[in-house]
Amino acid sequence: MTNALPIVGDSSSEFRDSQKALLNILEDLHEEKKNAEDGTRALINILEDLREEKIKTEQAVAKDEALLASIGDGVIAVDSQGNITLINQAAASMLGLEGSTIFGKRLVDSIAMIDESGTIVPSEKRPITSALTATKTTIVATVATAEPQYQYVRKDGSQFPVAMTVTPVILDGNIIGAISIFRDITQERRVDRAKSEFMSLASHQLRTPLTGIRWSFGRLEKMLLGSIDPKAQRMLRQGRISAENMSSTIDTMLQIARIESGQMQLEKSQAPLTDLLEQVLSTFRDECRTRCQSLTVLCPKNLSLPTDPKLLKEILENLLSNAVKYTPAGGLIHVNVKKRTQDIVIEVRDSGYGIPAHQQNKIFTRFFRGDNVVIKDTKGTGLGLYLVMHLVKLLEAEISFVSKEGKGTTFTISLPFVSHA
Repeated sequence: MTNALPIVGDSSSEFRDSQKALLNILEDLHEEKKNAEDGTRALINILEDLREEKIKTEQAVAKDEALLASIGDGVIAVDSQGNITLINQAAASMLGLEGSTIFGKRLVDSIAMIDESGTIVPSEKRPITSALTATKTTIVATVATAEPQYQYVRKDGSQFPVAMTVTPVILDGNIIGAISIFRDITQERRVDRAKSEFMSLASHQLRTPLTGIRWSFGRLEKMLLGSIDPKAQRMLRQGRISAENMSSTIDTMLQIARIESGQMQLEKSQAPLTDLLEQVLSTFRDECRTRCQSLTVLCPKNLSLPTDPKLLKEILENLLSNAVKYTPAGGLIHVNVKKRTQDIVIEVRDSGYGIPAHQQNKIFTRFFRGDNVVIKDTKGTGLGLYLVMHLVKLLEAEISFVSKEGKGTTFTISLPFVSHA
């Protein structure tokens, strides 16, 4: 009887299959390792890019912070709701605040503002509110320097006057915030006050002896009329005219000093505008004829202004004096008066030298004279329009102008009025 062995299969075939499977597994593992290494390298590259981006961002932020820190003016930015999103160190120092303590709070609630009389300026009348609520028709007006009649109140209760520019921030046609840039003008006001006091003192000291000089020249002219040669007579006349011009300049300086010190008092009455204009125009008609200039006026009848006629007359005299003086021979000067619903508008238009575009923002500043007129005429103090600007404010009126060099200038004054039939 023969013993049979069990059949277990072909061992060499099974070994080959196992070896092949093992190789496949090793290849898969190798591929997975390769993919993992590629992924790691990609992740490392991403992390490196993020690190570089973070460094660039930190550098940009540091640069912006350094730039803000280097600005001497105060800078405060708000969002569309008026909440503070940025305040630089200069602003915080001027206001006696820690910037972080008001960050995110409403500007109008965090920093008090008062006017010249010491009255708190309500939030709806603050420049920042005007910027945030501007429309397309008023947007240009809000991007402007606010009049320096405002004062900020520090944390300790002290105040300081500021000059500021408030500008809306616009994105896709929508206002998303506003930026206020301001500076403390306490020292500037002290200097201006000192200048005014000096002008007042100097003017008073000059006025008395100048009055004597004018009187002497006038008397000599009359006494020696016809008894001296024409050359000597012309010298006396020129001396008298020079003394009168100097006296007029001193009177202007004294008037400015009184206005700036708050000593100018209004004397309002109902002033017939037609009569007042005739008084002013009569002063210049002879000079216009001599210069071959055309002087015309268009004014409705029976208009009466509740104003100070003396101050209004002085405003018109200054504007017409400039128009005559800075309009060449043969030029045109026209005064046009228009009645509107709430006001009377007076335009003084000339075809003169005009004001250079790059200097028009200085026209109402003290001692300003355009480069083009200085070349043509060395006379003048540059105080006339500065005085006009102050007188217009006293009358609670408004003044504006348009000018083009070589074409002429138009000044426009708007005053509230009362009409009488």
